[in-house]
Amino acid sequence: MSNNQSFAGYEDLITYSSRNWTKNNKFWVEFKGNSLASGQSPAVLDFLVNDKFKKIIATSIIDVNIYDVVTDPLEQFINEQYVQTQGRIQSSQISIKFRDYDQAYLYRRFHQAFYALNREYMSDSKITITVCLDPDWKNDSRQQVAEAYNCVMMSLSGLTLDYASQNQFLEFTVTFKTPKVCFDPSEWLQSRQGKLTANMPVGFGS
Repeated sequence: MSNNQSFAGYEDLITYSSRNWTKNNKFWVEFKGNSLASGQSPAVLDFLVNDKFKKIIATSIIDVNIYDVVTDPLEQFINEQYVQTQGRIQSSQISIKFRDYDQAYLYRRFHQAFYALNREYMSDSKITITVCLDPDWKNDSRQQVAEAYNCVMMSLSGLTLDYASQNQFLEFTVTFKTPKVCFDPSEWLQSRQGKLTANMPVGFGS
């Protein structure tokens, strides 16, 4: 139904007007450690994955960008016709922008972690990122919308300091790489123990 078409009747109008439109500014992000068999993460990541810090971390987030899902198409020219298939789906990226506090405390911790994790195997430095949508007027609880396992920190943006923006927060962006961002609610109802100890895919990050 296009925007300039009229509704067929009263029931049609009720159906569309009662729709719960999803807002992009009502979300919550959690980080969980899943690197080691014990479920613990390196100490350098404790500030990010520790439950007692999750509120201050979540309230420091400005936005989350889940990158496009793209493939490497396979294409051949056979008998004067192109034959194409979808090909390999590339790994995904998640970039998260933070506002900092306490004399750039968060940036200093991420910077320290970035160089420390450079000496670790990927299987020992991965985390899980969960994105939830906050409840609206119709829902009673926060709804999980996406979850990414085996996330590895890939880049940390620089900092811009200037005298012109006196009332601006110090901001920076952290980018993570993950084999797949899961949007399937049915998987979240299953046991997670296997996911917590899952190994990195062969060739991931190469």
